[in-house]
Amino acid sequence: MANMAIGMPGEQIDVVEKADVNVMDKNFNTPLHLACYDGHISIVELLLQKGAIVHAQGEYSGTPLRSACDGGHIDIVELLLRNGADANAQG
Repeated sequence: MANMAIGMPGEQIDVVEKADVNVMDKNFNTPLHLACYDGHISIVELLLQKGAIVHAQGEYSGTPLRSACDGGHIDIVELLLRNGADANAQG
């Protein structure tokens, strides 16, 4: 599932509708981490609506908030903060 966070927008939404939104890849990244890093705000919104864990810890990437920061996506950073992300989280 985590690798499916890329692709055509309609396909992404279809995958999110049918999948475990908190599944982790081998590096403990969730689809939310990947969508945040890649700047897919509509996917981030959908993942959050479907119950994605906003404070999930990836092995290398830390939290989805850090992924959004690393990707330079201020709009996603703001969205995550409005949805309970901890700006002081370590990782």
